[in-house]
Amino acid sequence: MEKICILLEGYTHPYYYKTALGLILYGNYEIVALIDSSNKGKYSDEIFGIREKIPFVGSIKEALEIEKNISSLFVGISPPGGKLPEIMIPILKEAIENNLNIVSGLHDFIEEIDLLKGMVKRDNQIWDVRKIEKKYLISDMYHPKNKETKIFLTVGSDCSVGKMITAMELNKYMLGHNKKTTVAATGQTGIMITRHGIPVDAVISDYIIGTLSKYISDLSKNYEYIFVEGQGGITHRDVSLGILYASEPNYLILCHQLTRKKVKGYKDWDIVSLKELVKIYEYASSWNRKDLRGAKVIGISLDTHLVTEEDARREIEAIEKELNIPVTDPLRFGVEKLLLNIS
Repeated sequence: MEKICILLEGYTHPYYYKTALGLILYGNYEIVALIDSSNKGKYSDEIFGIREKIPFVGSIKEALEIEKNISSLFVGISPPGGKLPEIMIPILKEAIENNLNIVSGLHDFIEEIDLLKGMVKRDNQIWDVRKIEKKYLISDMYHPKNKETKIFLTVGSDCSVGKMITAMELNKYMLGHNKKTTVAATGQTGIMITRHGIPVDAVISDYIIGTLSKYISDLSKNYEYIFVEGQGGITHRDVSLGILYASEPNYLILCHQLTRKKVKGYKDWDIVSLKELVKIYEYASSWNRKDLRGAKVIGISLDTHLVTEEDARREIEAIEKELNIPVTDPLRFGVEKLLLNIS
């Protein structure tokens, strides 16, 4: 298993650390250390509220003192706009000087950053996850899927509401039941975890549907179940509609973070109610179907980490009563309820 460390310098906050958390929970890596000098001496269990106990250190040197065979540094943040914070550049320089590979999912590509130009050596491999070569872009929008394969799409009320985590948890559940199953990754974190996927928000819009449709079509030849990782929300992100068209899902799972009222980063932009979102997604999923019969929302994935377990259960019960749809928090209560209505 590859030994890695994760860069969080100055950004160990729930608003930013989605990638680090995803790698800890689902990545097939041995994570030696998390790098953030402001949290040096602490551990991941107390910061993230998870079982895994990974130390925070202040530098690459300190990480290598724990384990000298670290091979890669992963940039562990998902900031709005995908910009690389300048505070992280000295640690990236230190990683390059110590011959580590760099993995980044930001829109700022590592080799194009002025302060890092010329530093990358032959021993360094740079994987900019969002960099996709034009030769892989496909304009033809329709690629038939295996009709025997069940395709699920996680859709959302907003960014960072649990779409990737829900897809990963559903896939893990199916693997536990000996099913041939995979996640179709569409964002930086999912791609780092699965080692395959399409970074849809970095694809020219004319090619989103065709490129993603071909990817999912190819997966459907080998799997019984595909859990497509959604992005953003259909009321404010055009990539969400592209993913909906490209995946042609049999089922939809609507994801939402309890207590969130505004779109992430926009204090004047209200989030649409779950009741309305169910209608919107089901209607939109019918637009490219010959019979105009779209996929149904068969479950709601609710991120309840900001409230107590007692309050979470109360809210879940209330939403189920209102919408007559199974609701769960995948990390707290599992995902089995989300699969009750599949045929």
